[in-house]
Amino acid sequence: MPRAVPSSGKALVRYLDLDDSERIAEIDRQLTGQLRPEYWRDQIFQCKAGRGISVGAEVDGRLVGYMMGSFRGGEFGLPQEVAWVEHLGVEPEWRGRGIGAMMAEAVFKRCRRRGIETAYTLVGVHDETIHTFFRALGFRQVPFTCLSRRL
Repeated sequence: MPRAVPSSGKALVRYLDLDDSERIAEIDRQLTGQLRPEYWRDQIFQCKAGRGISVGAEVDGRLVGYMMGSFRGGEFGLPQEVAWVEHLGVEPEWRGRGIGAMMAEAVFKRCRRRGIETAYTLVGVHDETIHTFFRALGFRQVPFTCLSRRL
């Protein structure tokens, strides 16, 4: 994927650079109330090191969304490499305009070129908005159970 390519209308989807971490941190702050630029820099670094993929959506040269995921295989008895979509953020004023779907298609295209046939994600049980988004992309519930333990 070139640095920036037309995707639809005025939106451009491109790979993320380490320099994007501050802007992603600002979008994340809008969505979660947390400001974590170092965290996002590390996430992009991991993707650029070949452990995953990170894309962003720009409108008029301004980053308005991001999607990141990792490539992993062998976990949970999965016999082949799969993709995990781990991060998704779109500025609130840009939601509902297809930006998330454009980023997802760029991620899926890269995964297919790598030979990956399946993508997974985790979604909060009560987050109907994100459930609807991922279902519209073709994601379905699978027979896994997420477990946690307080340490």
